[in-house]
Amino acid sequence: MVKLQEFKNVALDSSDKVKSIVIITVDGGPDENPRFPKTLASSIDIFKIHDLDALFVLTHAPGQSAFNAVERRMAPLSHDLSGLILPHDHFGTHLDASCNTIDFELEEQNFNKAGEVLAEVWSDTVIDSYPIVASYVNLSSTSQVPSNIDESWCARHVIQSQYTLQIVRCNSKGFCGEWRSNFLQIFPQRFLPPPIPFARSLSGLIIASNDSEQGGFYGSLFQRLQLNKFVCEEIKLSQVPFDLFCTTVKKSLSKRTCKTCNQYFPSIERMKNHSKIHKGFVLQGSL
Repeated sequence: MVKLQEFKNVALDSSDKVKSIVIITVDGGPDENPRFPKTLASSIDIFKIHDLDALFVLTHAPGQSAFNAVERRMAPLSHDLSGLILPHDHFGTHLDASCNTIDFELEEQNFNKAGEVLAEVWSDTVIDSYPIVASYVNLSSTSQVPSNIDESWCARHVIQSQYTLQIVRCNSKGFCGEWRSNFLQIFPQRFLPPPIPFARSLSGLIIASNDSEQGGFYGSLFQRLQLNKFVCEEIKLSQVPFDLFCTTVKKSLSKRTCKTCNQYFPSIERMKNHSKIHKGFVLQGSL
């Protein structure tokens, strides 16, 4: 996408490199949800290839799709498909009389043609005064995302939660090189603070028990940055689990938190994979 002329002004800086801070909003489907390992592996690849300072992949919680810009832009695309019949036998039929595939190579050719037609239709669409740029990508011609994840590297650069993925350059010049932007000056703790509900009381500002508490508010990003130390002291944790006040996963918090370093993960499997690096450190230290 960053190679397309239509995205040049948005995606590239004055030296034609991808801008140092990238924010991607996705629709939360199983193929690109921020909490899944494949999304993590793909995002790490993007982060390293483009030498980014920070990469954020975000989606909305269930029931909040009305606020999701990606979801809203799917409606006009679906509208353009009304009455459209995609060819299934452009190069000849690959089915027998019982509609079973008898020629897999021909089936792939017909499928590719249907994809090209779909891309051609969507390329004529305009949303919010912006043109749609669509092209069909043949899956067999693309490289597969590696499934192995370096947990030691992730422990230093990644915070992954139920609806958010953050990958941020570390402070070691030998490890990550020079920062390309002043991101660290604005976010000295590197990662974005978790959403915490606050409320006003007679004694001052307090952490609300939930976001439905009367007078409760989350505050702006910079208010939460300012209150981060206060939150850690109140909760008595050096590292606050990003989903601490997420009602959909509250019961799973303890199972998803590393007992050694208190780092939180979006799944028990990810937490178990991470915990192996601590066993490695113990073994190395004993030697």
